Order: sequence, then structure tokens, then C-alpha cells
Amino acid sequence: MRIQDRKLDDVLGHLRSRYDSDLPNFSDCIRAAFAEVDAVFWREQYLAFFWKCVTTVPGYVQSVVIANSIAESDGSRGLHDLWTRVRGPELDDGIRNHFQDESRHARLFLHLTDLTFPEFLEPTEMADRKAGLFNSQTASEEKTEDPASIEYVIDNMVQMNIGEIRTRAHMFMIGPVLTAMAPRENKERVDGILSGLVYDEVTHIGYTAVLMEQMCRDGHKKLIADYYKRRLRDFNVYTIEQSRRSLDLYGEGQFPEILEV
Repeated sequence: MRIQDRKLDDVLGHLRSRYDSDLPNFSDCIRAAFAEVDAVFWREQYLAFFWKCVTTVPGYVQSVVIANSIAESDGSRGLHDLWTRVRGPELDDGIRNHFQDESRHARLFLHLTDLTFPEFLEPTEMADRKAGLFNSQTASEEKTEDPASIEYVIDNMVQMNIGEIRTRAHMFMIGPVLTAMAPRENKERVDGILSGLVYDEVTHIGYTAVLMEQMCRDGHKKLIADYYKRRLRDFNVYTIEQSRRSLDLYGEGQFPEILEV
């Protein structure tokens, strides 16, 4: 069995357990996409390169954690914008909870930096970084007058779902590293935060999957399947471009499969 198939079975298994449903239509869509597109973030060389950087590049792990904080903040802002354009209680509640979680996660990643690497950021820099994060607690509660089309909503659902699967993969890569590197007195708190983050990622994968399962039943299965393949390819390109500079600096030509589209 391909590593991609094992990883996908693991994701779908967690969803079945969490939501007590096989999600048959969504499962068809996601399986078809991953059968056609070889996801970079699940390639063995992708993990191997991460470990090389962790063990040989000073400051690499810290930069990854801070980058996650920024990404979660940007994601929260984008989700809030989407929330202002969706209608219907299931979409409304799901996306609201999601952008609030991402805003909280952005701060948790900075907290993880502080717990794991207490001397890495000066207090003033930490305060500046926190101040620059999107704050869901002060975000507007008003809806726009132009509700999103079903195509726009589905496209965003698909991108959210893939993005959370990718983030979950990254958490399993970086989590053990942070727990191992944290000072002894902080290890338990670091591990607890990481476990909570992974739980939330599965929740985000799950609620988007449940919404898409219903959309499939409402007649949008082909659209979802097509978007899933297209956006998985886009995530490959995005992941490759994110990795390219680090590969040029630290890869020493040893990880060519990462750059294969």
C-alpha cells in the first residue's frame, strides 16, 4: 500500500470515529483526488528533509513555529471574511468556530515558542508579534450584503479541508521535536498544547467533510470532486514553492522528489 493510501486511511478512520459516519460521498471525492495527485506533504522525502533541517540548521525549528503562528493568523482573517458571506446555520457556526480556533492557535504557537525556546524572542518582540495577530474577539459581527455563491463556498470548503490535512501532517512532524526540545519543566504543557492543536485540526477536517457530504447529497458531488483534484494540485505547487528556498540552502541535492509536481 502506498504511503499516501495509508495516510488517507488514517485521516478517514479518525473522521469515521469522531462523527460516527462513513461519509461515503466525501470519501469518494477525496480518494479520487489523492489517487490522481501525489501529495507533496505526505512524501517520505518531505519528512526526511524536515528532519535534516531540524538536526543541522540552527534556528530552523523556531522559524517554523513562528511561521505557523503567522499562517494561523492569516487563515483566521480569511475565514472571518468568508464567514461574513455565508448563509445558513451549519456553515455559519462551523466557520465561526473555525476562525476563532485559528485566531487562538496563532497565539498558541507563539506560546509554544516561549515555552520551548524561552530565550529565543525578546519580550518586546513577543509583544509586537502578538499585537500583529488577527483577533477574532474584536472582529466584526456584521454580514456582507453579497452572499457567496455555492461554487465559491465549495471551493473554500475544499481548500480548508486540504489545508487542515496538510497542517495535521505538519503537526505530527514538528510535535515530537518541540516536546523533545522543551525544558523539562515545560514538556508537559508543550505536549498538552500540541495534543489540543491536533484535536482541533481533526475537528476542522471533520466539519468541512460533513458539510461537503451534505453538499454532495444536494447534487454537488461532481463539483466537489473536480475542485478537490484542482486544489490538491495547487497545494502541491504551493508546498513546493514554500520548500524551494530551504532546499536550495540546505538540501544539497538530496531530495529531488519534493520538487516533482
